[in-house]
Amino acid sequence: MIYFIDLDGVIIDSAKECYLVSKFVYYKNKKFNYDEDKYSKLFYKYRGLVGPAGGFELLHSLIEKKFKDNRTNIKENFKFSKNKENSSFEKIFFNYRQELINHDYDNWIKLNTLTHFGKTIVNRNDLNINIITTKNKEATYSILKHHDIFVNRIFSNEDIKEHSSKGMLIINETSTDELSKIVFIDDLVDHLEIARDLGIKSFFADWGYGENTNFEIFNKNLLIKNI
Repeated sequence: MIYFIDLDGVIIDSAKECYLVSKFVYYKNKKFNYDEDKYSKLFYKYRGLVGPAGGFELLHSLIEKKFKDNRTNIKENFKFSKNKENSSFEKIFFNYRQELINHDYDNWIKLNTLTHFGKTIVNRNDLNINIITTKNKEATYSILKHHDIFVNRIFSNEDIKEHSSKGMLIINETSTDELSKIVFIDDLVDHLEIARDLGIKSFFADWGYGENTNFEIFNKNLLIKNI
C-alpha cells in the first residue's frame, strides 16, 4: 500500500503549538482581554475547522465574537467565511514558528507530541508513507526527524496550494497504476471529500481534530500488521 497521511492531529498533537503561535501572531499588536482558560478551550474545541494556517486568524476572530455575543455559532460562521482566510497571517504565522524552531527548539518540539497512531510508525522503514500536510515544510521535516519517522516524501502547504487540493496533488504525483494502492488518511473531511470524489481510497482519522460525517474510520491495526 502507498500511504498519504496528514500530520497535525493524525501523527502529532500540535494543538498547543498552534494555539500559542496563532495567538501570539493574532494579538501581537493588541491586548488580550479574555479569560485564558475559556478562550483556549474554545480554540481546542474548534481547532479542527482550520486547514491552512491562515484560517487561525478567522478562528480567533470568531472566538472574540463568541465572548461578546454568546449566540455566535463559531462552526457555521467559520464555514461561511472560510474563503476569507488570510494568506498574510499565514506567512507571519510560519515566520514566527520558524523563529521558535531556530531559537527555542527544545520547548517548541515539546509542543508537537506523537499521537498513539504516530507512535506506531516510529522507526518503521518498511512502510510506504508520504506526508501530506498544510503545515510548512521546514517544521514538518523537523518534527519527523525528531520523532524518527521515516517517509518517502513530504508534501507541504506550498505543494497543496500548487495543486489546489490534497486530492489533486495525490492524483498528479502518482501513476494510474498506483491509484488502487493508495490510502489517504486525514482528520479534515473537506480534504477527504475531494480525494474520495477523485477515486482515492480515503479514511477518517477519528483520533484527530476533525468531525466525521460518513467516512470509514481508518483501522490503525493495518499499519501495525504491516500489510
